[in-house]
Formats: sequence, C-alpha cells, structure tokens
Amino acid sequence: MAVTFNHSGIVVSDLDRSLKFYCEGLGLHASLIVDGEGAELSQWLGYPDVKVRAAFVSGIDGTSVE
Repeated sequence: MAVTFNHSGIVVSDLDRSLKFYCEGLGLHASLIVDGEGAELSQWLGYPDVKVRAAFVSGIDGTSVE
C-alpha cells in the first residue's frame, strides 16, 4: 500500500502559461526553474541537441510537488 507520493513530471508546450495555471489557478508555488542542455542530457534523453526548461512547484502546505 502506497502511503506517500514522491514526484511526477508533466511535459507542457508553454512552461510560463502552465506555471500561471498551476500557481495562480491552483495555488501552488514555483520553487525552482532550471534550464539544461548539453551532450550528456541529449544522450540521457535519447534526442540530439536537447534543451530543457523545467520548473519545480511546491504544494499549498509547502511540500514538493515536482
């Protein structure tokens, strides 16, 4: 029986618009926004020339909701 939920990821086409929905609409809080790229990331994800922008959001009670 699961008693905790660690994290989840959602791929979106517009991070800024999505953050507006999650933060203003649902009351979550952006705790970190990161950009990543490079050969290692491309190899790890299996796509050439990958550029990633990711946001980590926290729940209403301050718990991480990555």
